[in-house]
Amino acid sequence: MKILDIIPTLASHPLFAGVDLSDADAYWNEKTMQICEFYNGEIAYSSESDTLRVGILLEGSAQIFTGLLGEATLLRTIKVGELFGIANLYAEQEPFPTQIVAKGSCRLLFIDGAAFRELIENNRTMLGNFLALQSRKLVYLNRKITTLTAGSAEKKLALFLLDYEVDGVFTPPCSMSALSDMLGLGRASLYRVLDSLAAQGLIERQDKTILIHDKNALMRLI
Repeated sequence: MKILDIIPTLASHPLFAGVDLSDADAYWNEKTMQICEFYNGEIAYSSESDTLRVGILLEGSAQIFTGLLGEATLLRTIKVGELFGIANLYAEQEPFPTQIVAKGSCRLLFIDGAAFRELIENNRTMLGNFLALQSRKLVYLNRKITTLTAGSAEKKLALFLLDYEVDGVFTPPCSMSALSDMLGLGRASLYRVLDSLAAQGLIERQDKTILIHDKNALMRLI
């Protein structure tokens, strides 16, 4: 079982830019890789999982939730080819912070965390990609904290829309009241900002979804 036979598009992921993935065969094999299938609502990976692993979505759809199911907040939907669990590779003493839940049926490839680290540590290109990826995440998180704690209502909403849009469509993961609480805004303020962004032609509200017409303009807001 070779990684490129399982998911040929993996080479396009930023983590593997310039990496000869045939090198992975020495570390990723039948003993360190496992394909699993999950059905709607099943938890595929969480802090309760026994082993440290990196997951890759092969087919279907899955969602990332924070908090306990029943009280959980949807963070985003994972696309085919996306990875999760990378941030925990070198923080295995910390519990996995979210839950990966199947949306409909899905197939996931799990790679043993130790085997994943071996490839990183023995491939200088992949090590550089990994460090760059984690650095970008830190910069992003710092920007997000700054925006959510000190930014205007427009900045807060613009950042949230960009975080959770999928192909230019934002579907609120919760009620508008809960969303206003998450952003630290009054509900009336949230609607005023939505109307303002729509008036500028940046977004369009359609029932419960929001179409994003100009991502670059939203980025400039933040």
